[in-house]
Amino acid sequence: MDVAVQFILPILVGFVLGHYIDGAQHTTPLWTLSLGILGLFMGFGGLAKRALMERDKLAARQSHGTGEAGPELVKPAVPTVDSVMGTEVGTEADQVMKEAMEDEAAPSMRQMIFGPDDD
Repeated sequence: MDVAVQFILPILVGFVLGHYIDGAQHTTPLWTLSLGILGLFMGFGGLAKRALMERDKLAARQSHGTGEAGPELVKPAVPTVDSVMGTEVGTEADQVMKEAMEDEAAPSMRQMIFGPDDD
């Protein structure tokens, strides 16, 4: 389906259906506006869904067809369970977390929050 039709069709259906309901119930253009705005959101949602599907198709073609890797996924900024356990170190934050866990002289979380023990 053409992109313009995919965007415009839900809006038109919303306005036409709303106009029909308003005429049948003798109301103000409440239904016309409400269903028209709903159609607008549905139109944008359809465009977003189509864009995501096209992106996924392009990534699949790039990774399978040409031998190139697909788009890189962005690693999370916070350490993951894998990074804390030492199975993966990808970001600078992951590296710092791994080094801190390996360093026995590093203060514990309790010491960092409440200060050093007075033993």
